[in-house]
Amino acid sequence: METDYKQILEKNDMFEKFVNAVIKREDLYSYIKYIDFYHTSWNNNNEIFMSYNPITKTININCSQYENIKQEQSALLSNFYFISHFLHELYHVKERKISEEEDTLRAKLLRLCFKRTKYLEKFKLTNNPVIKKKDTFISKYLNSIYNHYYLFDLSERLAFLYSYQMASELAKYMGLKEFENFWKLKEYEFYTFWRTHKSPTLYYLEKICSKQEMNQIKEEIESVQIPFEERLQLGLELTPKEFESVLEKKIALTNSIH
Repeated sequence: METDYKQILEKNDMFEKFVNAVIKREDLYSYIKYIDFYHTSWNNNNEIFMSYNPITKTININCSQYENIKQEQSALLSNFYFISHFLHELYHVKERKISEEEDTLRAKLLRLCFKRTKYLEKFKLTNNPVIKKKDTFISKYLNSIYNHYYLFDLSERLAFLYSYQMASELAKYMGLKEFENFWKLKEYEFYTFWRTHKSPTLYYLEKICSKQEMNQIKEEIESVQIPFEERLQLGLELTPKEFESVLEKKIALTNSIH
């Protein structure tokens, strides 16, 4: 008999209060309508744990994948993994809000990253066979770029970082120092995965944007003085010294855990 994870999670007061608090704090009510819990037999894709569908404004959760995580981790760590994945998807919801309501550098960079998803959404909605045939190549290309370089995609970068930071904050609130440092270390490991001070965001955008779009966004970046913390978050270029300081922080966090 399958476990009803929807019931379990809805009865988990901490999870429910935490999720409601995040949605309220980020003001996401207009961008998320439903959380859909399903089992493998209900969906053909068994690999995806959670995803956000901006068309239906739904966060989809594969409960069978949650069971796999529970078998591999302790109960506490599996719960944190669940929450961190959920926070990741919630930030994808927030990114939609940012891209549609703001005119900041973050919003402009996200709109460029969303060229892929916006195109794919439009591609999936059309029933015109001529358009389908014409755009199949572009669709496959954009998907292949994302699948190969998704860690360089700013929308994924920000969602990963947000989930790690919030999970660390939650662990701190619960007095779990080891878990707090664990998620903080994951954040700094993500900052340094490319092992260079160069911009992973621009590296990704160059693969999906036109030269005109790249020139415009580079000019905007160069026209303003962007603080170190914001450049780090947005995956923009750091100085070698700044990158070295991030590496040192990662090493210090590693030593505090091991």
